[in-house]
Amino acid sequence: GDRYCLECFAALVKGNDKPACPVCEETIDRKSCPDVFAAKELSLLKVYCPNRTEGCRWFDQLRQSKAHLLECQFTLEDCPNLECTERIPKALKTKHLEEQCLYRLVQCQHCDEQLVYKATETHLETCPSVPVTCLNNCMGEELMIPRNELAAHLQACPNRKDECGIISCTYVAPVDDMVKHMDSNAKSHLELVNNACVSLQQQVQSIGTITDKKVDEQQKSWLDQL
Repeated sequence: GDRYCLECFAALVKGNDKPACPVCEETIDRKSCPDVFAAKELSLLKVYCPNRTEGCRWFDQLRQSKAHLLECQFTLEDCPNLECTERIPKALKTKHLEEQCLYRLVQCQHCDEQLVYKATETHLETCPSVPVTCLNNCMGEELMIPRNELAAHLQACPNRKDECGIISCTYVAPVDDMVKHMDSNAKSHLELVNNACVSLQQQVQSIGTITDKKVDEQQKSWLDQL
């Protein structure tokens, strides 16, 4: 009789009422039996690891391959993180999960929120706990304030700048300098206020004149209609 591997034998007899041997063309008896001797001979043959292309140098008897594959560090495995499509050698899987995978979960060092590593940069742009410098540079770049506390700090910052409250005055200065500005520019401020009052009065008079003129025109129109 001829010898067949299990897969070839199954292919020959599948869906065939009278399967024939491709070598001697005799009808194959479906009641075949395993060739123990041949199986033993094959198991003693030396083979390479299927992961040879990945770098594995294992070369031993076929009967040892099953046990080897269970622990072969070059076997490719899927990354368990959602959305990650990478396949990593078993030996590098831990490093991939802890240091390299873009979809690994990490914790923000500022607010402790858990997020996907790939979204870290975007998160830091809005994270309320990220330290930022005072816009007024009140203590140089050494002073770092959590982003969500910056607005309150700016209200009390010793270096904050205020605008002069006098109409038409465009002076802007730190709070401490504003008192000096008000004291030393009292006369010019009065002139600015006076000019503003005069301008306002002229505008009111102009509006009044236009209004009176329109009233006269309306009255004349009514009289013409009578």
